Order: sequence, then structure tokens, then C-alpha cells
Amino acid sequence: MALEPDAHEQPAVQTDGRILVACALRRETDAVRAVLPASLDFLTTGIGSRQASKVLSRRLQRVRPSVLLFTGTAGQLDPSCPMGTVVCPETWMIEDQGVSRVSDALLGPLRARGWAIAGSGLTVSLPVLRASSRLQLFRQTGAPICDMEAGAALQVAESLGIPALAAKVVSDSGDCTFIDFYRNLNRNLNELGVYLQRLVKDLEEIVAGTEQPGTQPGTEGTEGTQGTQGT
Repeated sequence: MALEPDAHEQPAVQTDGRILVACALRRETDAVRAVLPASLDFLTTGIGSRQASKVLSRRLQRVRPSVLLFTGTAGQLDPSCPMGTVVCPETWMIEDQGVSRVSDALLGPLRARGWAIAGSGLTVSLPVLRASSRLQLFRQTGAPICDMEAGAALQVAESLGIPALAAKVVSDSGDCTFIDFYRNLNRNLNELGVYLQRLVKDLEEIVAGTEQPGTQPGTEGTEGTQGTQGT
């Protein structure tokens, strides 16, 4: 006679060798999905740390990817960081809730390939609209960009032992109107797509354990936290 399953038993976690690309907005997910390999997995989390944490926790506890890549748009804090710049910080500060960091399993191999992963990003609980407020946050934290989900996303992945990183494209500044944001959104997402195509290629090779030291990364010729820069 077969034993009945324990009602309190947790469902088994399925291991998925694919990279999971997650974005807060459907528009972001659709844009990166259009230019990245179909072999990847994609997820839209919704806006804000709480929402992103809930959706990601549910997904990652059910299906475990090889890597979580959180991406999308970010706000400019450093006035010298131009629109269309892709930034991949080493750490993400979450206001008063600590710091999340790119997984060591990814950080070393990506840096060995020439990727500029350094500095910090800032995850905030509310949109930062005023230019003066953005500048104040930059002076206080040193973070060139801010968003509302990345730090929380990396925290969830870290708690489950899943390698993760977050790369974001600068899409708005304190002087940017909503009209400006949407007028330039496609161009900025295109810049992000070019960056992610190169990054994903390297991530797939790292996951597969086929390091190729001569590989040219998407950050060739850049410094600091900036990955690629829009024109």
C-alpha cells in the first residue's frame, strides 16, 4: 500500500539549468526577450521591492535557475552618468535594509573577462522625482543609479543560494519629464539589449564551465560602474 504524502511536506524544487532574466515591467521584459536567446527563461515581477520579492520567492522556490539576471531601467543619481548607460554594480543598497552583492560565483569570472562590475546601486521604496533629491542621494551613498527592485531581488536569490546580478540602463534623470522618458525608452532599452546579449553569452559559458579568457566583453574600454554608453 502506498504511503500518503505528508500534508506539510514542501514540493520538490525543480532544477532548471536556464538563466532567468527578470524585469519589473512587462515593457522591459518584452524588449529584452526580443533580443535574447529563446533558451532563456523570463519573468516580470511587478514594481517595488515587496512585489518583486514575493514573485521571485515563489518562482525560485518552485524552479531553481542557474543564474538570476535582474535587469531593466533605472533612475540617474549621478549627473555625470548619461542616459543609455548600462550599469552593473557590485552591490545594491536597500535604504535601511542592508546591502546585496553580486554572487562571488559570477563576480570573479566576469571580471576576469573584462566586465566592469563595481560600485553600488541604490534600491528605494518610492520614486525619486526631484533633481535635488537625486543629487542628495548620490552625495550620501555614492550610488550613480537607483531603482525599486534590484536589491531585493538579489537578497531573495542569495537566501536561496542562487547566483545573481543586476544590470540596469539609465533611463531618466531629475530633469526628465514623463514625455522625455517614453520618447527615449526604446533607444535606452536597445542599449540594454546590446549589453545583455554579450553578458548572457558570457554567463552561459561561465555556467557551462567553459571559460574562454580571450572573450571580448560588452564593457571593453569602459571604466568604473558603466557598462555601455548610449550615444
